[in-house]
Amino acid sequence: EREMEAVGRLDHPNLVRAMDAREVSGIRFLVMEYVDGLDLAEICDRCGSLSIPDACEVVRQAALGLQCSQENGLVHRDVKPSNLMLTTSGEVKILDLGLAHVQEAESNEGEVTGVGQIMGTPDFMSPEQALESHKVDIRTDVYSLGCTFYRLLAGRAPFSGPKYDTAMKKVAAHLHDEADPIQLLRPDLPKPIAVLIERMLSKDSHDRPSTPSAIVD
Repeated sequence: EREMEAVGRLDHPNLVRAMDAREVSGIRFLVMEYVDGLDLAEICDRCGSLSIPDACEVVRQAALGLQCSQENGLVHRDVKPSNLMLTTSGEVKILDLGLAHVQEAESNEGEVTGVGQIMGTPDFMSPEQALESHKVDIRTDVYSLGCTFYRLLAGRAPFSGPKYDTAMKKVAAHLHDEADPIQLLRPDLPKPIAVLIERMLSKDSHDRPSTPSAIVD
C-alpha cells in the first residue's frame, strides 16, 4: 500500500499512471491508465533498428519520465524496450514504474516466492543491480536506458548472440565485458550520441550521467 501510494502520486505525461490498487476476495489488483499504442520491443521486432532521430526522441521522453520518478524517490529497475509504450500520438510512456519495489517489498515479507534474488531483465540490467538490487539508485535506470538506446539503434542488445546465450552469461557480461562500440553497428551515428551511450553503459555508476535530465540535455 505504501508503494502504490508513492506511484499513485506521480503525474507525468511520460509515465503510465496507476489509477487504483486494492484487494477483492483475496485477489490483489492494480488499475492502470490505458495506453493506445505498441511497446518498443514489438516495434523493433517489426522494423529492426530505428532511425537516429526516432531513437533519440524515444530516449529523451523516457528520460523525462525517469527524472520525474527520481524526484519522487522511485527507481524503476526494469527499464527496457517492452516497458516503453509508444502511443498513436507519438508519446512515450514508461510502464510498470514501482512494480519492482512492490515485488521486493512483498518478497522481504515472505509473501512472494522467486522474486527479489535478481530483479530486472538480463539484457538490460546494470552491473550493480546484478549484485544487489535493493541498493541501487537512479543511475541503474540510466544504464538500462543506455542498453535500450543501444538496442533501438543497433537492432540488438549490447550483449546478445551465441556468445551470450544464457541469462547468467548476460549478467556476467554486464559485470565484466565491454559491449561492441555502437558506431561499429551504426556508422552513421553522430559521435556525441555514441559518446553519450558509452557513458550510459559505464560499469562504474559514477561515470554515467548522474540523472536522467542530464541525458535529456
